[in-house]
Amino acid sequence: MRGVILAGGQSARLGRQSKAQIELGGCRLIDRVLRSLEPVCENILVVVKEPSTVIPLPSSIRVVLDSRPDRGALIGLLTGLVACEGEPALVTGCDLPFLNPRLLDAIGKGLGSANACVPRIEGRLQPLLAAYSTQKPVLDVLSERMKLGLMSLTGFVEAIEPNELSEADLSPIDPNLESFFNLNTPQDLTKAKELAEGCPPS
Repeated sequence: MRGVILAGGQSARLGRQSKAQIELGGCRLIDRVLRSLEPVCENILVVVKEPSTVIPLPSSIRVVLDSRPDRGALIGLLTGLVACEGEPALVTGCDLPFLNPRLLDAIGKGLGSANACVPRIEGRLQPLLAAYSTQKPVLDVLSERMKLGLMSLTGFVEAIEPNELSEADLSPIDPNLESFFNLNTPQDLTKAKELAEGCPPS
């Protein structure tokens, strides 16, 4: 299982700063995600939008540039899956500071021979904390949807008929489901700082 972190670019709602480099509890968000993935994934790569957004990372981490940075998260996902060269991928955003390695392991193991394994939290699929096959059928669906201008991540996931993990499946591992807490607004960052006091990097 390979790890894929979608690092994206700047966040307008967070002052145009790179989410990956926001510090929380004395640790950058990207480093918190890396530490959570390392026990689960043999190799980890980080997808960024453009050369100017490349961030300092350990030499063991491969950095991959979006082939079409103007096309949003779906092209970032495609770029990451293709870079895995046929190996299954555990995909996450860089803005999930409280990832539980045991939950990540459960998602990876839930993939099996399916096209994807995707949690459903509060009724919504979570395509940016999920495991994917990187075989041709999955990549073909993703590429074809992009050609048609169908850029919804959720629409893509539904099209490949994933295994789903429910809150009941995951809450025994992560009781408050904090793995799914992501940073989008200043209010999220304030709450994350409060949570980080009791949740150091994995």
